[in-house]
Amino acid sequence: MVVARQTKRRISLSYLILSSYDCGGIEKLHKLGYSMQLIADTLGFAKSTIHYELHRVQPYNAQLAQKDTDRKRGQCGRKSTLTPDKKRLIENHLRLT
Repeated sequence: MVVARQTKRRISLSYLILSSYDCGGIEKLHKLGYSMQLIADTLGFAKSTIHYELHRVQPYNAQLAQKDTDRKRGQCGRKSTLTPDKKRLIENHLRLT
């Protein structure tokens, strides 16, 4: 089985974000009984990437995995220290200038 795939998106040297298309391919091949190595070879990923992806959501579901990814991406980055009081103070100072 030949599966066309989209370009991988790398956010750092060690972490790869799989597209929803790739996750769907993993799900389909997994349901067909393909081994992790065969899925990896077919889609062009490392076996460890497939292993990680299949164990993120049990039983594996591409849509749930994508929701999990989106939730985790939303939690990334520095948390805001802007409180309502600080915001009000800044806005008042800006009005005065």
